[in-house]
Amino acid sequence: MKFADDTTIVGLISDNDETHYREEIQHLTQWCSNNNLVLNTSKTKEVIVDYRRSRRTEHAPLLIHGEAVERVNNIKFLGIHITSDLTWSMNTAHLVKKAQQRLFFLRKLKRAGLSPQLLTNFYRATTESILCLSAAVWYGSCTAQDRKDLAQNSTGDCGKSSSRPGLNIRWPDPEEGPTYYRNNPTHPGNGLFVPLPSGKWRTEHAPLLIHGEAVERVNNIKFLGIHITSDLTWSMNTAHLVKKAQQRLFFLRKLKHAGLSALAEEEVTLKSAAGGAFL
Repeated sequence: MKFADDTTIVGLISDNDETHYREEIQHLTQWCSNNNLVLNTSKTKEVIVDYRRSRRTEHAPLLIHGEAVERVNNIKFLGIHITSDLTWSMNTAHLVKKAQQRLFFLRKLKRAGLSPQLLTNFYRATTESILCLSAAVWYGSCTAQDRKDLAQNSTGDCGKSSSRPGLNIRWPDPEEGPTYYRNNPTHPGNGLFVPLPSGKWRTEHAPLLIHGEAVERVNNIKFLGIHITSDLTWSMNTAHLVKKAQQRLFFLRKLKHAGLSALAEEEVTLKSAAGGAFL
């Protein structure tokens, strides 16, 4: 391995305790050293997201091999501009600017007499793909102005007043959920969701492989005596506990029939006199 780009560490700081976060940084630094990789501190950026309106804390600088990591208010990660306040105006502005640059070539092709079908194909390949980049992540939190700017570059007609083909990008509605992707066969996310018996949708995840062997995927597991289901309901766990208790009660009835009831009553009387509790 020569390069490993876009490596990201996310840490949660609670009660101003940065111990776990900085330990993760140390683990990554040690792992890179053990695998003959060198971290480029000059290209490493740190973004702190803090929604608190008061009691803001000045965080100590992050050090990697004794060199301080630059702290910024925004970063570009996999083509998306992420800001420290998690707003998307900057990301939208960059996407719109890039789309407008592509529209220049679309106007040139239209003036050259290219057919509407070819114009549509060119627009979808060069412009719409830019505007819809990871839209499922950021579009639901866009402001009204951001959506207006996007709409101005995603709709048009084939008349003389417009340089774009007759398109209208159907932006995902946050309330629709995966239905948007299910009903849009051209979207890369189409086919990732399968319906549940209740009519809701779920994501179809790729199998987990360990040494090339697929790990069995189940709907429930038993962990430390507790049955945990994929929907985090506890009916199965309760049923198992009741069943186990009923098995124990069978032996309790047998002991009672064997004449241990008098001894049990005497034990209860002794514990009550001593101020104890018998359950």
